[in-house]
Amino acid sequence: MGFVVGGTVAVLQTLEEEAVRSGAERIVRLKVHVASHTPRLANASAAFASSLAKAAICPEVPSGILLFSCIDGASVLDLTSAQIKLADQISHTVEWARCLRVAGRLAQVHFWNSAPDTL
Repeated sequence: MGFVVGGTVAVLQTLEEEAVRSGAERIVRLKVHVASHTPRLANASAAFASSLAKAAICPEVPSGILLFSCIDGASVLDLTSAQIKLADQISHTVEWARCLRVAGRLAQVHFWNSAPDTL
């Protein structure tokens, strides 16, 4: 089992030391430049939510389309909720394992990654 955690360098150093004392077998520092999916991007989430709220969209998910949130793997039944969850995932943990379990139950799956570097 593995975990990905985020924080300041000082907090991560303390966490690493505690993990080693608790028997962690492997610790890897990921080289990231943006604190994606952490509360440090709350302002970015709010700004993105504001922009999405102004976007012209149809109010419901088209028939035959299943959307689910990367935050919690839950189904998204309307596009207003989808906009909120999309903005929230900027500053919240993305539950990829849960999403993949949900996707694994479906016959056909297409992923759309809406991360800023993919748009």
